[in-house]
Amino acid sequence: LLTLHNSTVLLPSMQRLVNEFVHLFSRRAFVHWFVAEGMDEDEFGQALNLITDLRDLYNQVTKLPPASSDYFPSVCKPIGCVKKFNCVALRSTIMTQYYMSNPGTTDPFVCQIADNGV
Repeated sequence: LLTLHNSTVLLPSMQRLVNEFVHLFSRRAFVHWFVAEGMDEDEFGQALNLITDLRDLYNQVTKLPPASSDYFPSVCKPIGCVKKFNCVALRSTIMTQYYMSNPGTTDPFVCQIADNGV
């Protein structure tokens, strides 16, 4: 069962995943299986970069100031009909919201992390 949890509690799991990947890849463990199936070895480095970038993003969000009632009006702006994933800073958590709206509506809005330059 997979659940989405709006928390940065994923950081230790991500770090453990990175550590295990680096350990196994440094020993070239199981690489031959993936290469034999057509995967390029450069893709391993790209995958490591993606997960470390995601981990760093979660790390940055934990350092954001706590949310207050007057924080959101300055950060959130209406952008119309949204059909993509967007990260929203809430206290020390990161939240992925998916807005699916009918074409032509302008109800949904996306909170963008604007104050810290992310």
